[in-house]
Amino acid sequence: MKFNPLPPLWMLKRDFALDDVLILVNLRSRGPAGKGQQAGSLDAVNQRWRVYYRGVRYMRYRIVWALANSRLPGQMTIDHINRDQRDDRPENLRRLSFSEQRHNSVVSARPGMRGVYPIELAGGRIRYRGCLTVAKIGRHFGTYDTVGQARVAYLNAAEEMGFLQFLPPDITELYEAHRAGGSS
Repeated sequence: MKFNPLPPLWMLKRDFALDDVLILVNLRSRGPAGKGQQAGSLDAVNQRWRVYYRGVRYMRYRIVWALANSRLPGQMTIDHINRDQRDDRPENLRRLSFSEQRHNSVVSARPGMRGVYPIELAGGRIRYRGCLTVAKIGRHFGTYDTVGQARVAYLNAAEEMGFLQFLPPDITELYEAHRAGGSS
């Protein structure tokens, strides 16, 4: 996702603050949002908070993260841990690389198939490939007879490479159940 680089931290600290319930508020009167008012507005289309500051649109969660951590995120992405784009509380935000954040995204086109790809062999036989891509480098973990076997290979690789923590909770729960002796 392309985003506008934030202004210097000293300007953000001068004009915004996190209040006692950790909501970004304006410290200076500006436009319709006066001093002490909640900063930003909720975009009706994608349900993300936006802040217009000095004529430029910023994602509110990037400003919240910068103020809470006293540093700018740079080109790193800011991830909503619980995947709720409206929840901009500092404890719900973490700074990640793009490939790390991708592992916490929702994949709706292939539910339960993250890291598993069907391969059609000669004669119409189907096998499943386990693959994990990090920083544009794909790592293949073999082909398997069942989706479950390929999924376990993917999750083992994700754990080995330190990416298990970035996967959505429903996937990690399946993996924990498998490790505890359940089915895949």
